[in-house]
Amino acid sequence: SLLAPSAAFAISAATALWIMGETNPTTQAVAAALFPYYSCILVFAATVIPTKYRFNAWSGSILSKIDVIKQSTTDKVEAVSSIALRYVTKAETTKDDVLRPIEAKLEYATKIEVQLQRIDP
Repeated sequence: SLLAPSAAFAISAATALWIMGETNPTTQAVAAALFPYYSCILVFAATVIPTKYRFNAWSGSILSKIDVIKQSTTDKVEAVSSIALRYVTKAETTKDDVLRPIEAKLEYATKIEVQLQRIDP
């Protein structure tokens, strides 16, 4: 919206006309010296709100893109983790199936190892 910058321009123009019409030379000199600073601050203040709206619109689109990328990454990680958990479960099941026939021998070997460590650590 050009409302705020237009108002700033109108105020600056009115101030310039007032400075030119001022009859007191001291007041006119001080006002003429301060006018550029006054005008710059006024124009800057008039553009702050529109700049804020533009920045919010720009950053909102970036943040929405980041949210989409984050969700996509989360979905991919969850998919990979579920596949990995299936592999781990299958590996554990296969290990148990392989060790089941020799489980008694493994327990006996463990018992013997503990007894041997007591004798000669």
